[in-house]
Amino acid sequence: MNLIKKKIALLFTLFLVNVFAQAQEYPISNGETIVTCEGAFLDSGSQAGDYQPGENYTMTFCPENEGDVVYVQFLTVDISCPNNNNCDQLMVYDGDNTGANQMGAVNGAVTYTASPLNTTGCLTFQFTSNGNNEGAGWSATITCDTPCDRPIANATTSPGGEMPIKVCLDEVINFDGTTSTVADGQVMSEWLWDFRDGTTDNSGSVVSHSYSEPGEYIVQLYLIDDNECASTNRTDIQIWVTTEPNWLLDFPLGLTTCLGDTLCLNLDPDTLPVTWDAQPTTDLGGGVLVPDIVGECFESEIEFNGFAPGQTLNNIDDLLDIYVNFEHSFMGDLLIQIICPDGTTVNLHEQGGGGTNLGIANQLD
Repeated sequence: MNLIKKKIALLFTLFLVNVFAQAQEYPISNGETIVTCEGAFLDSGSQAGDYQPGENYTMTFCPENEGDVVYVQFLTVDISCPNNNNCDQLMVYDGDNTGANQMGAVNGAVTYTASPLNTTGCLTFQFTSNGNNEGAGWSATITCDTPCDRPIANATTSPGGEMPIKVCLDEVINFDGTTSTVADGQVMSEWLWDFRDGTTDNSGSVVSHSYSEPGEYIVQLYLIDDNECASTNRTDIQIWVTTEPNWLLDFPLGLTTCLGDTLCLNLDPDTLPVTWDAQPTTDLGGGVLVPDIVGECFESEIEFNGFAPGQTLNNIDDLLDIYVNFEHSFMGDLLIQIICPDGTTVNLHEQGGGGTNLGIANQLD
């Protein structure tokens, strides 16, 4: 019996070695986001050794295709835990960062995958080891799958009309999501309205809501069908809630009147306007390919519809930030400039950083 067990264990070990020998290995390291649907997720010691004391690493795995989800199946797990108050831990988060919902600590041969409400399809792992122990670590396989035919969220409002929907403080708005669609053979099991004021409603496809604070609110409807498939499209219902005006009473001082007489007052809300501020909303669409041709400039136009025609920045302090999500394999040869309509040019980055990669750069293309 012992001989049979040893042979089975040996065959299993050889099988694991053979699988990992053919797959790309991803030892855990800090701050990396890996886009892949195959490979082996390992501790920092890889197959050659143990992980070390004092580690604190975070790594995210995301699917290659939009709408897919990552599956991480743990085959072996050996994480040191001398007592309950001094354990090394590999935590799993249901999203593309550690701010997502926590799925718990890995403690055995289990499989983790993104939940229906996780629209990124990614999983994030954070490993911490104390300063005194080391362990053999873990080995896991990475795969992807298309989990389901997702429902499509659609919603209308009353009062309605073109966006933005303009309402008064505490005015009731009716939201109707009954025109949303679901895959053949499935039925909708959950409706979740996010009103973006800190409140949600999952009571059904038709709900009502009002706002007690002025400002802009972009309402979203999320759906889950009876196959646990979640919608990923955005409804983007833009609501503008007005302020309360300051009324200026304009009538002569010392005015007297008698009981029962009519008194005419001029009320001018524009004299003391009350405003609210918000960041403009826009959808810049998908990414664009940046050719890597030395000495040549690359231009790409983006239609930005968040401002009215003719609006300009008159003070540089009104420019809060510029965000660029960029993939590039050699930061040292990169020059990024912004050019204003009057020709003024400012360098955002000028050939620094050496061989540092931006994003998940591909050195071979």
